[in-house]
Amino acid sequence: MSGACATKPDATVLAFDFGTRRIGVAIGNTLTRTARPLRTIDATNAGVRFASIAALLDEWLPEQL
Repeated sequence: MSGACATKPDATVLAFDFGTRRIGVAIGNTLTRTARPLRTIDATNAGVRFASIAALLDEWLPEQL
């Protein structure tokens, strides 16, 4: 496979559900085709919100968002 959307067969995926008060975060895997809730982030303070997202990206190193 080639192109911008090509993904490894065993890739980690982080998904975000943006709300007005909280952001839900889920972690998934392309090989098992499973996902599970990971945590929620308080969405009221932009600095905290972006720091939390950056920390999750550093921790999980996802291939896809």
